[in-house]
Amino acid sequence: MIIDMNSSSRFSEISFSRLLSKTIISDKSKTKNTYESRIRKLEAKNVELSVRNQELETTNAKLMARIKELETRKSDHKKLDAAMKNLKDTIKNNINYVISAVNTLKVLTGEEDEVTLHTVRVKLFCMEEQWKERGVGSLKLNFSKSTVKAPRLVILNITLFNGMHVEKQDKFVRLFVYEGDKLVHLAIKLSNSKATDELYNAIIEAIPPTKN
Repeated sequence: MIIDMNSSSRFSEISFSRLLSKTIISDKSKTKNTYESRIRKLEAKNVELSVRNQELETTNAKLMARIKELETRKSDHKKLDAAMKNLKDTIKNNINYVISAVNTLKVLTGEEDEVTLHTVRVKLFCMEEQWKERGVGSLKLNFSKSTVKAPRLVILNITLFNGMHVEKQDKFVRLFVYEGDKLVHLAIKLSNSKATDELYNAIIEAIPPTKN
């Protein structure tokens, strides 16, 4: 058999060429797949970063809102402190004014034009079917400075009148007086018989005489 060396050489070249071509195509395919895989990974990573960036922006917005809220509260606290200080100053000024007004206020007792000639500590009773206690205090026998008004017993707030009935018994001075248009029976209890005598005599001497 005769072999054509030229033909064999050309066959080898063709086979090598085909093999090289396949190798190149395969390498290109692998390279393409590698690039595409990297691109997909980069795109996924980009999406992940975008989501994370969005979350950070949301968190940042919340933090900015919180900072603004705290600044507003701080401002409100300053305003409240100022308002409280003004209120305290106003209250203090009002209290000082009231104290000053009270100190300068003249309290009227109704005794400004009277002179007290007898005073004693007593317990007062009133007959209302039976004796009932009315209270304890200082009984004063007052005379008017102008002598126009009749003497009166302060605490009872009654005016002595001509013909009024007065009697004494042990530690009591009893008398009938008018409270408005009503005649009432009162009993004045004193600490001892001496105080009883002194009050009785002072009342008797103070009763206005009969007018001629």
